[in-house]
Amino acid sequence: MLSRKRYRELKYICLAYPEKVKQLEEFSYIKAVNFEKIGSGKNIGLDDKIIKFLELKKQTTLIKQCCLKVFGGDTYQEAMRNITEAVPYELLEIYMSRRKFYNLRKKYFEMLDEIL
Repeated sequence: MLSRKRYRELKYICLAYPEKVKQLEEFSYIKAVNFEKIGSGKNIGLDDKIIKFLELKKQTTLIKQCCLKVFGGDTYQEAMRNITEAVPYELLEIYMSRRKFYNLRKKYFEMLDEIL
């Protein structure tokens, strides 16, 4: 069971998802970097950016994968809107009961906690 503080921490990580996606787009030049040179001193200053890029990529991928795994393909997009944009259940185009949705949402955050 998640503590209230850990839940809030995960919630705010998820709410920052759109910003993280924008930051990943700004790091598009990193795709051309040779990752074997990381830590060799040849890419001074770029190493920190690569590490941040990899961390953002990991977090955004995990947020998406956990949501897809818990909610499935049919309700995945709407659940992502709730989790990453704080769209209330009442405004989602989702075909399940409110109780079932929030039980799955709780399961989502527990799974995300285990992975992160």
